Amino acid sequence: MLRESPKRPSRYHIFILSLWEEGGAFGADEATWRFSLEQAHGLGRQGFKDLAELMAYIEAWTRQPADAEGL
Repeated sequence: MLRESPKRPSRYHIFILSLWEEGGAFGADEATWRFSLEQAHGLGRQGFKDLAELMAYIEAWTRQPADAEGL
């Protein structure tokens, strides 16, 4: 018996999320987390200074109509 593969929704995207810690060397500065988001097919990369900025971008991106998508 063969099963059909579930179909992907029309708005299915794969992103690569990178995060790294900057600063904080030798206790002199407070460490800060930085983020970047890249579409898996190499269509663009966007950097963010903090988690709030990343989340705001994702929220705005998911509200865009399908024909206006982009990174």
